[in-house]
Amino acid sequence: MATNYTNEAIRNILIGFGYLAPDSKVPGNSPPWKTNNNPLTDAPTVTAIKKFQQDYPPLKADGDAGEQTKKVLYDTIVSLQQNLKRHGFATETQIPSDKPFYGPETYKAVGEFEQKQGLTVNGIADKEARTILSQSSLPTNNVKLIDVCIQFKSNPKKPSYLEALKYLENQLSPDILKNFTNEWRQTNDVNPVLVKLKDVCNSYDEKPHQDKALSYLQRQISPDVYQKFTELWKK
Repeated sequence: MATNYTNEAIRNILIGFGYLAPDSKVPGNSPPWKTNNNPLTDAPTVTAIKKFQQDYPPLKADGDAGEQTKKVLYDTIVSLQQNLKRHGFATETQIPSDKPFYGPETYKAVGEFEQKQGLTVNGIADKEARTILSQSSLPTNNVKLIDVCIQFKSNPKKPSYLEALKYLENQLSPDILKNFTNEWRQTNDVNPVLVKLKDVCNSYDEKPHQDKALSYLQRQISPDVYQKFTELWKK
């Protein structure tokens, strides 16, 4: 099955995993997003394949959807669908085990998962979503760090917000904070002066590199820590 994917099916999986932009000509931005079965050699598709390969070493990030890459795509979509069913967002009837594609039912199930978790509801199972779904139990109504910063700017003196950010900062390792600081400042310093999370939220203005940094940080937080952070935030 892994090697029998059409180019169209591969494009839809790459879109579903957040590596390739949907076709703007598809009404409603719903799957199937691509009807293009052309060779996977156009620049956006090659870039998307490389990004996927970089997230799944030891794949070589060469932009070529060879047999190894197809096998990992297959394993990843199968894992996603199994986790969606395991957590109750779909049934075997809705997403049969012999349909390892990113179709309408997978899209719908991912959207239901995102809604329950307080994530942006777009039906796209990016790496963050796939990581959360792979856990044995799901965090309870976690808030996204991007939304945290937006909320904080509207009320920067709220005690529960300050307490939650301080708690989270204390749970992060120096290496994670160093990497986050460099991502946030777009630098590559060996020993940067570490940013404070309340200062981060105060200065957040929805720039792409800031969103990227916050997404990186969110992926580093353990489920238990994030659940406690969410409880403090919503207190």
